[in-house]
Amino acid sequence: MTFSERCELYFKRYAYQTPKIQLPPSLNLFCCVVIPAFNENAIDVTITSLANCIIPDGKSVEVIVVINAPENAEKEVLENNQKTFSQLEDLSAKLGSEKFSIHSVLENNLPNKIAGVGLARKIGMDEALHRFCQLQQDGIILSLDADCKVSPDYFLEIEKVFTKKVDFITINFEHAIDEQKQEEYWEIIEYELYLRYFKNALSFAGYPNSMYTIGSCFGSKSSVYAKSGGMNKRKAGEDFYFLYKLKPHFTHHFIKRPLVFPSCRESDRTPFGTGKTITQLKQNAKVKTYGMGAFLEAQEIFSLISKIKHDSSPSEIKEKILGLSANTKSYLDQILFEENSIQILNNSGSGESLQQKIYSWFDGLKVFKMIKYLSLNSESDDFLYSSARKLLEFISPKKIKNTSSAIELLKVYRQLDQTLP
Repeated sequence: MTFSERCELYFKRYAYQTPKIQLPPSLNLFCCVVIPAFNENAIDVTITSLANCIIPDGKSVEVIVVINAPENAEKEVLENNQKTFSQLEDLSAKLGSEKFSIHSVLENNLPNKIAGVGLARKIGMDEALHRFCQLQQDGIILSLDADCKVSPDYFLEIEKVFTKKVDFITINFEHAIDEQKQEEYWEIIEYELYLRYFKNALSFAGYPNSMYTIGSCFGSKSSVYAKSGGMNKRKAGEDFYFLYKLKPHFTHHFIKRPLVFPSCRESDRTPFGTGKTITQLKQNAKVKTYGMGAFLEAQEIFSLISKIKHDSSPSEIKEKILGLSANTKSYLDQILFEENSIQILNNSGSGESLQQKIYSWFDGLKVFKMIKYLSLNSESDDFLYSSARKLLEFISPKKIKNTSSAIELLKVYRQLDQTLP
């Protein structure tokens, strides 16, 4: 199927609406950055950061901002969205060039039932796909949020990666923390530490699809976006579901250098995520984590999956499950792992990746639920600081001596994410 045919099929099956951007794309467009914006008040910071990036020679970039609100939005939100739209027009006139252009899509009346960041991101990414479809060119669609700054070589690094055989990327990040004012930033320090601990603990346990699922830190080829069925319309967690939909089927690359720098703002925009967590922490709630005991037990399950081969018999799979601990076996019984893995085995040809098919079924959501379930019956300490230090004992014991505070521990994890395979 050609790229144009793939796009046509996508728009027929999955598009939310017809494209709104009327201006034709530049012939040398290689990348579209999609930003959902709801009730924003400082989007100029993000746009200016993008405008200051170095753009590869002979190529151009478009920024597509989807300013959105549900049909029942308060008057103040709608007025602020209109101000954002006007602000973006001014920024376009000031910062726009042959290599850098800004497009605004104003959606102030989205259906209440589906309005949210997922639908807004989908509208923008669909617009980007349509831009590349007009050019018959398999360009790059990037996802960013309206509270971020990016590295000056953001586009250069991303272009470099996509010249290889890569279908989609996730990008390393660092929240903007002032180390001289740690007391003011303790919430975001703990939140980012939680993210890095959880991802690295999954990798340690042997989960091959472990990755960061952050809305401001991913991108894909437009052909991959179309082939996968595009972005979902979830009000939150849209990045998690989208990326884990891609992971078993497409080639992934993690850009280890931090290129995205999210803000530390409070927010009530989504039921969870950075802003929501910061708000909860400021209200004296704690970020919950899962102790290392759960990940050590998860090792048994990931090891079991790695040992299922095309010539494995149902009795061999059953025997391997019986050899697991009671806690892990109980979870696998609940999700009918034995039955499903045998069915996948029976329906797989010798040339197919069996593990890939198993992980298409045993997806990111099931893995997350597994860790949650295993932790309920685990006796390990679930305090974030001690759990993160415990993981270091396994993956980098020499670095523990440098972790007497949460910020020092976070700095070690940041370093690990730039060096570990």
